[in-house]
Amino acid sequence: MATKERNEMRQSQHDQIIEWLAFIGKKIGFDVYADLPEYRGKKLDLPFSKDKIDRIREIDAVWLENNEVVYEFEVENSTGISDAIIRGSNIPSTTVKRYIVIPEERKNLLMMKIAEPILKENIERFKWNFIFYDAFLSFYEKNSHRKTIEASEIDKLANLSTRKMHEQQTLGQFTSASKSVKHD
Repeated sequence: MATKERNEMRQSQHDQIIEWLAFIGKKIGFDVYADLPEYRGKKLDLPFSKDKIDRIREIDAVWLENNEVVYEFEVENSTGISDAIIRGSNIPSTTVKRYIVIPEERKNLLMMKIAEPILKENIERFKWNFIFYDAFLSFYEKNSHRKTIEASEIDKLANLSTRKMHEQQTLGQFTSASKSVKHD
């Protein structure tokens, strides 16, 4: 597939992935907010300033339990990875599980970005993890028909064993890979 065609396909997948994240969050039993038209009028009753809540509304998908954010997702196929991390920092809790869902072809850019000291510090502090599109799409296709899904199954997507092409990597693996690339 040509790069232009792949980029167009990824762009169309962005909102679809957000919709699927909302669907999965509901199946797990969470309240859901997503940066999609059908959710934008929904009140977010969070203990933050209006400015912070307005920034949180820009996060692609948020799963809540008892009016507390427990998961946040940024789907980054063409927009800035840095911006996603900055938006996410508006939720000050270090117990929130944070994920950037990203196409495999942006892996090199991701590795460069997370090597930047200020981003690396925020990624580590807020425990950001990464899920590649294809792994998420595969998970959705295999599990969307089930009556229930466990939240831990999403966590496993970001913690899959490293494969030959580093299909999934956590921050530590990305950092190690980034250092070895620079030294080669």
